Amino acid sequence: MPDDADAQTPAPTPDPTIEAAPAATSSSWATRIFSSQGSSGTDADVRERMRTLDVAERKWGFGAAALTLAVAVIYIPFLLHNTKATTTVSPVKGKCPAHYTLTNPTTCSQTVTHHPSEYVLRFCLVLVFGLVLLGAVWFSKRVLTVFMSFLAGFAVGTVGIVLFGYGIWLLVRSWRLQKYGAVDAATVRRTTAERAAAKREAKKSGAGAAEAAPGAARGTPPPSKRYTPKAKPRRK
Repeated sequence: MPDDADAQTPAPTPDPTIEAAPAATSSSWATRIFSSQGSSGTDADVRERMRTLDVAERKWGFGAAALTLAVAVIYIPFLLHNTKATTTVSPVKGKCPAHYTLTNPTTCSQTVTHHPSEYVLRFCLVLVFGLVLLGAVWFSKRVLTVFMSFLAGFAVGTVGIVLFGYGIWLLVRSWRLQKYGAVDAATVRRTTAERAAAKREAKKSGAGAAEAAPGAARGTPPPSKRYTPKAKPRRK
C-alpha cells in the first residue's frame, strides 16, 4: 500500500478571476488605422451602407423621382390633341427665311402644328425612368438609383440638371463611404488626420530601425554569379 508521500498531488486549479490577455499582433493597429472603414463601423456595415441609401439620400431621391414624373405629366396634354407652336426670328435685310411670315417690320413668325405621335416616345421614356427611379429609391438601391438618375436627366431635358446633380452627389458620398467609412465632412477630416499621423509614425519607426542597424543597411552586396568572374587559383 503506497504511503502519503508517494500519492499524486492534484494539479492547481486556475484562478477564474485572472483573464487571459489577448494575443496582440504587430499589424493589428496598422490594420485598424489604414483600413477603409474609418470610425463609423465594421467592413460589413460599410458595405451594407454602400448598397443602400440613408434617410437624407432617400428624401432627395423621392424628390428627384417626383420631378421626373411631373415632367411626364406635363406631356399628357400633348398626347390628347394637336398642338401649335409659334417661333419667331428677326428678318435679314427686311426679308424672312423660308416658311416664315413677316408679322411686323422687326419680327418673322412661323406656326407649326405638332401631332401627338411626336411626344409618345419621350413621354414613355420619362414615365418609365421616373417609375424605375421611384422604385430604386423606395427599395433603397444605391447603384440603381445613381444609374436611373442619370438616364432620367438625359430624358427630361433642361430640368435634368437637377437629376445629374443628385446622381453626382450620391457618387461622391459613395466614394467617401468606401475610403473613409463615413459621409460627413467632420468624420472625413478626422479620419484623414489620423491616417496621416499614422503614416508619419510609421516612417519615423522605419528610419529609427535603419539607424539602429547601419551595417545591415549598408552591407556589401553578394557577388553576382553571372557577371562576377571566378577568382583564379593562386600558384603554389
